[in-house]
Amino acid sequence: LIEHFNGLGKEGEKVIPIILEEQSLKVDVISGATTSSMAIIKSVETSLEERNE
Repeated sequence: LIEHFNGLGKEGEKVIPIILEEQSLKVDVISGATTSSMAIIKSVETSLEERNE
């Protein structure tokens, strides 16, 4: 996931550097952007799974 176009979920993008820093998908979602954070985490998870196929 490089970017998304839902302006309401912009705050959810803050989860990306946390995922990278922790090297884990088991990170807390961003308060106020729970759904967007979860969608980004799921997108990263899906990408990693597809890469490993």
